[in-house]
Amino acid sequence: MQVSSEALAARVDNAGDFRGVLEEVDAAFDTLRTEIIPYYEQYASTLERLTEGLSVDLALTSTLYHSSLLEERVSQLNALAQMGITVEIVGHELERLNEEAQTQFERLPQDLQTSSVFKRAMRAYDALVSRLRFLGPLKVSGPQLRERITGREIYEYVCDFFGAQLKERNIVLDATDAFLSMVVLDYHYRLLPVFMNLTNNALYWLQFVEERAIRMDVIGGDVVLSDNGPGVEPEDLENLFELFFTRRAGGRGIGLYLARANLGASGHTIQYRNGSPGLAGANFLIHFREMALGGDE
Repeated sequence: MQVSSEALAARVDNAGDFRGVLEEVDAAFDTLRTEIIPYYEQYASTLERLTEGLSVDLALTSTLYHSSLLEERVSQLNALAQMGITVEIVGHELERLNEEAQTQFERLPQDLQTSSVFKRAMRAYDALVSRLRFLGPLKVSGPQLRERITGREIYEYVCDFFGAQLKERNIVLDATDAFLSMVVLDYHYRLLPVFMNLTNNALYWLQFVEERAIRMDVIGGDVVLSDNGPGVEPEDLENLFELFFTRRAGGRGIGLYLARANLGASGHTIQYRNGSPGLAGANFLIHFREMALGGDE
């Protein structure tokens, strides 16, 4: 027979029967435990198994998600490798075709070779060939040796390639004495594309400002390529060097990823800062594992 809590409380108040009340409470607790635990034990066991099953499902889902990301990354890297192989093959074929074209041009009648139409066509052809030959230092086949690469060489290479665009867009590209005298031992095919890409990015973003400048410098032990463009939005900084991330209209989002990969392969690092320590816009800081100053003097 069960006794209500009010009755037990009344016995304590009226008769002071503490001992008797406590014994009844203990007996009631034992009775309830005996009746309830077996009844709900199966439910508790089922809930525990469901919880474990849910954790397994989450773990499997997470594993499959990361596996999918890794597979996508491998696929992307394979595509980039194929791109590199294509550059090798196309570069080889272009050299052969250029030699053949030059031979055939020389066989044309003299009066045709001296015409204004032919001269304009040759200027366009020579410009095309000069652009394609910039691929030469980027090829990776055959034996490769680390070479002494100076800041002056990098600066002149970039100026030669982007000279027409810099002049057309009224952009000033300058390099400090510290940068020009900088010397690094590395591979041309790794280092030159980094500066080509950073400069190309700056050219794009400088179209949105009036004053346009790009500077190559050495500050605090780091090589700094900066511009006075709008810089990178804070919410984009986390993904800036990720493959296929871009805010450029028609951009592919490959350049900065490859820049970091190329530098990392030689033990160098690259990071981004807005407006510091160079010009007021985008600032890319490259820390070379080994760099000497004054080597170009």
